[in-house]
Amino acid sequence: MPLNYLQLLSIPLCLLALAISSLYDLKYRKVPNVVTIPLMLCGLLLTCLTELPMLPYKLFYAACLFFFGMTGLLGLGDIKLLIGLGAVWVPEYALLSAALASLIIFLYHIIRHRTELLSLLKRSSLCLLRMWPTQERNSYNSVPFAPYLLFSYILIQGGLLLWQL
Repeated sequence: MPLNYLQLLSIPLCLLALAISSLYDLKYRKVPNVVTIPLMLCGLLLTCLTELPMLPYKLFYAACLFFFGMTGLLGLGDIKLLIGLGAVWVPEYALLSAALASLIIFLYHIIRHRTELLSLLKRSSLCLLRMWPTQERNSYNSVPFAPYLLFSYILIQGGLLLWQL
């Protein structure tokens, strides 16, 4: 099955946005709006021009992610990056990419911080239940999510491209 022109536009756009966000996230622990907002607008424009029936679905995806961002489990910059990725790409693949990135981060921390793992899981569970106060994000207690998202995007998009050959 050959690639369509939307895929040819979206792949470099997503790679560029994720690469810039990754570098910025590694340095400052933030994802810049200069990247996320144009990515969301490009996704909205591409959806309106090429697949208009998908627009309500992608808007619902964005709204769900926005409310998920209110939990504080991910930074709002990461949420906006996922919204933009889902707007330009396919929302299911963007969520799959986020899940894979989270799994990679989790496995890394299991290997790297074995002794602190049980304490970390307990605190995370209690934070989810709102029984433990959440902390202000800093370089000690946060992980730059964008580089892992870039890596998982490359894995998933690469697999999709190989599958289409």
